Amino acid sequence: MIFSLTLHDASIFINDLLKIDQGTIGEKWAAENFLFPMEMKWELSHRAETGKKSTGFLIASKKENMAHIHRVAVDREFQGKGVGKEMIDELEQKAKKFLLDGITLKVATENKNAIDFYTHIGFKLQNLEGHNFLMMKNF
Repeated sequence: MIFSLTLHDASIFINDLLKIDQGTIGEKWAAENFLFPMEMKWELSHRAETGKKSTGFLIASKKENMAHIHRVAVDREFQGKGVGKEMIDELEQKAKKFLLDGITLKVATENKNAIDFYTHIGFKLQNLEGHNFLMMKNF
């Protein structure tokens, strides 16, 4: 199931979020990264749960008139089971509800699996920013 991630919930589930984040490529987040305030962050962010176990998270905020994904991760045990797509689908619905124009994200150039996944669900490569591709999905 996908749940909205509030500041209160992020505080409660911080250890779960940090553990899931350990499976990501690149620099790992600290608790401060998860709790840092950003425009519309708590309206757009999510946490996935299977049974009583946290299985993923998506941290997003409003950037210009887009929902921008700052971080998304799925527990290794649950990767490939639709959790990531479900969280992005939920973000898309919320972004449309708030009349945003689409979704953006940055992905490490070496993260081929993520690039293939995002392309498969409708994101398009925009440009290269350092060691990351900017990807966008317009509505």
